[in-house]
Amino acid sequence: MFDEQTPQSRVAVLLEEFSQIDDDREPWRVAFPLEEMLLLLTCAT
Repeated sequence: MFDEQTPQSRVAVLLEEFSQIDDDREPWRVAFPLEEMLLLLTCAT
């Protein structure tokens, strides 16, 4: 995860957390990285 003493932006923390999620999509069908899609969906809500 991240060190409590190192300040990080909330976006960087979200991207770090989302990058740990397994992406089970077919590689040839992936147009956008999963972590970026999840970040956009989170920001949109």
